[in-house]
Amino acid sequence: MTDGGSVGQGDVRRSVTQAQIDIGARLLEGLHTEARVLSLSDGDVLITEGDEANEVFVVRSGRMTAWSNTPQGSVMIAVLEEGQVIGEVTAVAGGRRTATVRSDGDSVVLGVSRLAFEQWLDHHLDVADALAEQARSRIDRGEVARMLSAVIGSTDTTIIQQIVDRAHWRRLEAGEVLFEQGDHSDAAYFIVSGRLLVVMDADGAAAQTVRELGRGEIVGELGLLDIAPRSATVRAIR
Repeated sequence: MTDGGSVGQGDVRRSVTQAQIDIGARLLEGLHTEARVLSLSDGDVLITEGDEANEVFVVRSGRMTAWSNTPQGSVMIAVLEEGQVIGEVTAVAGGRRTATVRSDGDSVVLGVSRLAFEQWLDHHLDVADALAEQARSRIDRGEVARMLSAVIGSTDTTIIQQIVDRAHWRRLEAGEVLFEQGDHSDAAYFIVSGRLLVVMDADGAAAQTVRELGRGEIVGELGLLDIAPRSATVRAIR
């Protein structure tokens, strides 16, 4: 996120970009002698949520899906395809796996140790930056999927993925306005990170702070439901 916040209303696409494939190819080229090959069948689990993160994986062929446990059940938060890297965040930052990853059909995945991956990244800082950006996008998308699951009280993958795939991202700097009082209500926003301030102007009086909103909350939905203009101004406060 930026200094202000990140709200799910950038275009979030499931397709794999050429840049992602290139990163995976460079990683495999540099570490192919240390990589182990894993052939997975449909439904086979590669990573289990809560496990220790001691290995990083690259999808060589096929497709993987990532699932997160929620109070409503398990919800799919990401699709990982050829060339994409899996498990790099927790492997580098430490901690335990934040999702379960399983094969969707037959797949081939290459795994390298955490130590080998870190040493390789030390000499390829441009790749490290690109991986960080991809990881941030994937984490944000997963957070929106979990929030949607809580809001609609369901883990229906089809519904959640349809909504997430139609989301657009707004990243706000501190002080930047998300929308202003009186604007047309054209979207609801899920706050993925940061904090927002809700301010309302009254006739002849100074603007009053209504409330602060943070991660996991929704803003702008009432205007959509009521088919009414925005009732307040919302801006990022950090």
